[in-house]
Amino acid sequence: MIKVHRMNGEEFWINHNKIEVMERVHNTILRLDDDKRYVVQESIEDVVEKIRDFNRSIFILDKKPAVIKSEEEPWI
Repeated sequence: MIKVHRMNGEEFWINHNKIEVMERVHNTILRLDDDKRYVVQESIEDVVEKIRDFNRSIFILDKKPAVIKSEEEPWI
């Protein structure tokens, strides 16, 4: 999930996997797959950057290989 801001400055978290369309008319509008729409302060580029940062934080693992010995707990 990513943090965005309503036009009044209130922050909220949105599931970025549910975003179907982003459009910029005067403001950025996020339309979800259930057709709900949210107008946010962030630009489309900022939303895309937040999504990239979130995905990086999940998919980038420690670069050291795990060494597992039978008496130790497995590395997770």
